[in-house]
This record gives sequence, structure tokens and C-alpha cells, in this order.
Amino acid sequence: MIQIEKVEISYFRSIYSDTFKGLGDLSVLCGKNDTGKSNYLRALNLFFNNQTDWKSPLNFYEDFNLARLEECRNSLKGKQFIRVKVHFLRGNRYENSLPEKFWVSRTWGRGSAIPQEKSSLTASNIRAQSMDRAQASLQRYLTTIHYEYIPAIKGRTFFTHALSRLQEAVMQSRSNTEIKEVVENLNNAVITEVTELKEEFRNVANIDIDISLPTNLADLFGAFSLSTHKKEVPFTARGDGIQARFLPSLLHHISEKSKLYFVWGFEEPENCMEHSLATKLADEMESTYSKNAQIVLTSHSAAFLDLKYDRSKLYRIVRSDENGTRNQLLLQNDIDAFADLGLLSLQKKFQKEYEERITLIEDANSVLEEKISTSNLPILLVEGKTDELILNEAWRRTYEGEPPFRIECCSTTDDAETAGCGILKKAIESGRPSMQSTLGLFDYDHEGIDAFENLDKNFQVHKINDVVKVHKNNVFAAMVYPDIPGIEEYRNARNLCIEFLFPEEALQKKIGGHGLQLKQQARTYRVGRLAEGQEETTEPQYRSIGSGKMLFANKIVPTLDDNAFINFGQLFGLILETFESLQQIDN
Repeated sequence: MIQIEKVEISYFRSIYSDTFKGLGDLSVLCGKNDTGKSNYLRALNLFFNNQTDWKSPLNFYEDFNLARLEECRNSLKGKQFIRVKVHFLRGNRYENSLPEKFWVSRTWGRGSAIPQEKSSLTASNIRAQSMDRAQASLQRYLTTIHYEYIPAIKGRTFFTHALSRLQEAVMQSRSNTEIKEVVENLNNAVITEVTELKEEFRNVANIDIDISLPTNLADLFGAFSLSTHKKEVPFTARGDGIQARFLPSLLHHISEKSKLYFVWGFEEPENCMEHSLATKLADEMESTYSKNAQIVLTSHSAAFLDLKYDRSKLYRIVRSDENGTRNQLLLQNDIDAFADLGLLSLQKKFQKEYEERITLIEDANSVLEEKISTSNLPILLVEGKTDELILNEAWRRTYEGEPPFRIECCSTTDDAETAGCGILKKAIESGRPSMQSTLGLFDYDHEGIDAFENLDKNFQVHKINDVVKVHKNNVFAAMVYPDIPGIEEYRNARNLCIEFLFPEEALQKKIGGHGLQLKQQARTYRVGRLAEGQEETTEPQYRSIGSGKMLFANKIVPTLDDNAFINFGQLFGLILETFESLQQIDN
């Protein structure tokens, strides 16, 4: 959010005369100690707040440039003054009154507390109908900009000041009538207003905070109270790094909520922070905070020198006896420019490698957390890999999100398309009570029914449905496909596998001429108890699947309309009911 394009500073402290130009959304000033980096921030503080250091008014005799003082003593024509000229970009405010670009200068003479102000507004460049109206618009424009100067050493008094700024932002967004009603309602409003701030700070520091108003209406505007959820450790007793990290979060929240436009002058925001916390802060300042406030900061940390966006600028600050403090806009990859900073050049060189490794670690942690979060889920164990693929897709089409159980093939090898009901039977019979709840799903065909019915004696038919058996350890269970309306013929023929839960048009679908290879089975006819022969069948329920199961699961099933998965609803309902029953028994 660029509002200030350029700053010209004359005769202020170590700055004899210098132009600070090309400012970005984030401008980082680096350099050796005692080069005068902070004087650029203090010059802006002088311009906007008529102060130099925080809460310190101008002391002309201390703040006037010594080299210029010597010139004035040696020349009767030399004038003693301090001037700061700020070049603004108007943006979309006061478009009918002010030019797109303009400057305002403020000059302090010896012994004058009120600066003399000039601007570049002329009758030829203003858009208002008169200079008086343009000047009034200019003053209103300047009052919409708030410059917040954050010194390097931030004591408790500064925290109180920062919280008072939060009060102002909150009160601006609430009406006076609402404030006067009851303190409780206002407290709720405050809690609502700072929710994003609390969440943002929790993300960056992993610490919860509470911000609330005093309960006495007379003390309402006195101060916010700040605590953490760990009551035995008040926020003011937290480490300096945690307290320092809170300030950018607080200022960012104020910038988002306030009606004003903010410029931050931030001295060494990394003070007291470990490198990982400073790195996260640098990333947040560049990627997020600078969207709501223009930020100018000083830093000695490599975390703030490895800038990633074109809208961010890096400056090297140097000082000499001849020219005083000067700035130089740097290319972001100009390592040689940091040679005079000693180890900092090496730190910058390895900062990118550090961030890349942190990213890899965070990605690995994310994967690990996901595995941990799913490791305790119940398991639906199926006969083959294609069953696993189809059931996962069917769940996504039937419900929202991921299933509350893991669907896994019982195969012991990764490349096996079908492990079979024999391996599934052994898997659930050999399970240990310490394992998570597991339900084995058998096809309702001759082999699946035989395996289900011949489970060892530890499995008993469950009361919820006769197609379900539960082990006496109440951890393992088994089921076969239930009777689902519309496909009764497949179940009556003992030929119900997962593919036959789909409608006929899905079974016939081809991609590139390939799909399921369906083959009619022969039917054996008997005379009495003797098998006399076989005859050809034409009914769909007497078909077998010759090949194409993996192609069907991988390529065709994902392309099917949601209506093709309607028969899975009853199946999932019974699965969920069985898992719920196991958990209740276990509890």
C-alpha cells in the first residue's frame, strides 16, 4: 500500500541532505550500527507527529545536523533549519481535488516548535475549483494518514500506547449509543473485533491471548487488559520475543479495522526473537501486513534482507564524515553490498537455504499430522484394490468430505489388484484387541459367502443385521453385501460384487474402446440331486467379470454421474451403523 513515494531530508541529525526515493510497500533499511538508519524513521515521525524519538518533541539544538551547524557558524548567510519533504501518491482519495502526485514540506527553524508548511499545489495542477478548496482537501488527506513509530526498545509504556490505539480502532467501528448501553455488550463487541488478531497471533506464536475491557464503565477507556490462557503466566511476564511479536500483529489488526491509512516506522522488529520467529515475521510483513500499511523498517537480520516481491525495497545505509548518512537502493540479490556487515552477508546467503529447509520440514510435518489424524480411524478392509478405489469415490459422491474410516485393501503387496476373500478372512481372524476397530467387507458371491459363514467361532451374528458378524473382542467384525433394492437378482444368484452395484449403463461404458469385460456364465441344471448338464444364461445376474476391473475403477468410475452411486447409500449406512456399534461396545 504505497502512499509515500519519496522523502527528502535536510539537516536532520546525521543526515545532511539525502533523498529517500523509490519506497515500496515494504522498505527495509540495513547497514552497520551508528550509520543513522533510524534517522529516516525519525524524520518521518517528525513530519507526521512533530516528534523525533517516540513521545519526544524536537530539540532543535540536539537534532540539527552538526556539519550544517559548522557551516552556519562560518557563514553569515547560512540558515539553521530542519526540513522534511514527503512526496505522496494520492491514490483514490480526493480525486476531484488533488493531483495524482504532490509533495508537502515542513520546516522547523531554530526555536520554532510549529513547522512552516508548503506544498506543490498550484492553480495549474489542482483539480478543485479553487486553491482554498484544494488546501482544505490536502489537510483532510494528511489527517487520514497515521504514522506509527515503533522504537527499537519497546517498554511497557509503549505496549500501553499500542493497546490504546487498538481501543481507538475498536471504538471507531462501534456507535456511541452502543457503548453507553452496557459494558457487557461492548466487551462482546471487542471480542468479536479482535478474533482475527487473536487467531493470527496464535498462528505465528502458538499462544492464545485474551483482550477485554474493564468491567467498570467509569474505567472503560482506561486500558485494555491483556492476558494469556495460561493464567499463571501473565502476558507482561512472557518472554521479550513473544511480547515483541505481538506488536506487529496488533498494529496489523488496527490497520485493517481503522478508517485511517497507516505508515509504520519500525525499528529492528526482530529484536529479542529467535531466528525462526523472525523469519515468520519477515514473511508476514512482506506478504500480508504491507497490504494494509506502508512499512519502513530497520533491520540487522538476514530474515528481512531476503525479500521476495517486487513491491518490497531494500536499502543500504552508509555514513561518512563528508556526506553524512546516505541511502542506496539495492538489488535484492546483491550480496556484495553487505560486505561491510560482516557475518550478515553470510547469513543472507544461507537464509534462502534455511527457508527452503523449513518449508520441507513444515510439509513433512503436515503429512505426518495427516497420517497421525487418520491412524486411529476405524478400518474398512476390502478384498481388492479396485474395491478400495471404488468405495472412496462412492463416499465422495454420496457424502461430503472424507469418510470417518479408512478404506484399505487386505492385500500384502502394492501391485495386487485382488487379494481375495481368503486373505481378508485371515486378516480379521488374526487381529489383536489393541488394534483399531476393523470391519471386513466380503463380496456376496460363493467364495465370499463361504468365507463369511466359516469365520472362526469367535465371530457371532450381530443383532443389528444378519449380514454382520462381530468378534468377541468387539474390535473386529465382518459383513457381506446386504440386500439392496433393485439388485436383488444379483444377491439371489450369489453373484454380487462391488461393480454390480452400478447401473447397467455404467457397466457398459467404455473409454477408448476399453472397459469391463462381462461374460455370461453357464447354469447347471439338476434332475433330483444329480447334475445332468449345463445351459447358457442370458440374465445379467449370471455374468462374471473377465477383465478390466482396474480400468473401470481408475478411469470409468470417476466419470460417472452421481446418480450411478445411489446403491452405495444403504451399504455405507450399514457400515457406519456397525462401526458405531463397535465403538459403543468398546466404550
